[in-house]
Amino acid sequence: METAVLTSICSLTGVIIGGVITFIINRQNNKYSLLIKQEENKTINSAEETIRYYLLIENSETRYERSFEHLKTKLPGFTESELQKILIRSGAVRFIRDDGSEWWCHISRLQEKYKKEAKKRKGNCSNDK
Repeated sequence: METAVLTSICSLTGVIIGGVITFIINRQNNKYSLLIKQEENKTINSAEETIRYYLLIENSETRYERSFEHLKTKLPGFTESELQKILIRSGAVRFIRDDGSEWWCHISRLQEKYKKEAKKRKGNCSNDK
């Protein structure tokens, strides 16, 4: 009976030690895999941060939108379709104006944009009377 208990305890200890070692190795592998993926996508991540800057921070009191042409000059090296995908990933929404130009607004600023446009429309309607 003592031999069976001793064997069970030794087996359990071996399984626990093996499990802890496997956990530590997998955790390290996942950490390095994440770092490798971040390094592979560094250009895209930097482009998304740049777009957020131009749509959220720069001239935040006066401008809600940025033209696609302006963003293309600030982020060279991307095709138009790649840049549009990056804009969408960064949280931007596209608007086409009456003249056919393409403008982008960050989704967090849409309410401000719509309120400003509503005030303009009210002002134009009251001037028409």
